Amino acid sequence: MATIIDANYVLRWFLNDVPSQATIVDKLLNSADPSSITLDRVTIAEITYVLRAKGYDHKQIFQLLEELLLYASLISLNDIDQQALVIYRDTKLDFEDCILLANNKINNYQIATFDKDILKFIP
Repeated sequence: MATIIDANYVLRWFLNDVPSQATIVDKLLNSADPSSITLDRVTIAEITYVLRAKGYDHKQIFQLLEELLLYASLISLNDIDQQALVIYRDTKLDFEDCILLANNKINNYQIATFDKDILKFIP
């Protein structure tokens, strides 16, 4: 059976602020079938939001997410989400805006926005 993980689950693992819960997450990551864990785009957005509120910068958040994604190669992301994370790492944009830019880059979608920060990145 597939498992979709919640932002709080990931955050306990990243932050190790509740060690007993971090251990539970670690056990899942060490015991799961590589194709059985899903990390949803909405969960990534929530993780980035919470970590920014805790003072982490984009590069630190990217490194934490990258560590999770590389951890035993358990979780894979689609091309849009991967590209959005790279854009997130290299900009000050919210992850949600990075999804729009990733769609622009990969799917050649036009972006209809008034957001000047996004417009700076549209060719």
